[in-house]
This record gives sequence, structure tokens and C-alpha cells, in this order.
Amino acid sequence: MANYVSTQTTESSVVATLFKSLYMQMAAALTVTGLVAYFLSQSANFWYFLAENPSIIWIALFAQLGLVVWMSAGLMRMSMTMATMLFILYSVLLV
Repeated sequence: MANYVSTQTTESSVVATLFKSLYMQMAAALTVTGLVAYFLSQSANFWYFLAENPSIIWIALFAQLGLVVWMSAGLMRMSMTMATMLFILYSVLLV
């Protein structure tokens, strides 16, 4: 019985650590998205660029979808660093 309690406590601790890490990464990505959106909204050159090249919006949309498909297909084979970098790239493309 003591072994079961010890195993359950260890699994609970691992799950808590995993969720803490997950929520910290999500908060960091949301912060990156917010900062990029803020700085781009302050840039008149960016708005002129979008007005002159409306196809950029479509390119960004399809880049997001392609990135999601790539990440979903290769997540188990990716290193943690690569997955994190792609997640940050995705959070930048969300703007």
C-alpha cells in the first residue's frame, strides 16, 4: 500500500511540474504575441506595407496553417528546442 501512495505522489508531482511548465510557455508565447502586436500597431510603415501588399495577410495565414501541420506531424520526432522555437514563431505569426 505504501508503494502505491509513493507512486501516486510521484506521478502527481510530475504532472504538476509538466502543467506548470506548459502554462509558463503559453504565457510567454502570449506575451510575445502581445508585444509584437503592440510594436507593429505603432509602426506606420507596417500599415503602409500592408496597404500596398494585401497578399501578405494571406501568406501569413497559410504560414500559420503550414506551421501547425508541420508541428503536429513531427512533434514526436522534434527536439524540445525545435518545438519551442516553432511555438515562438507561431506566436509571432499570430499577429
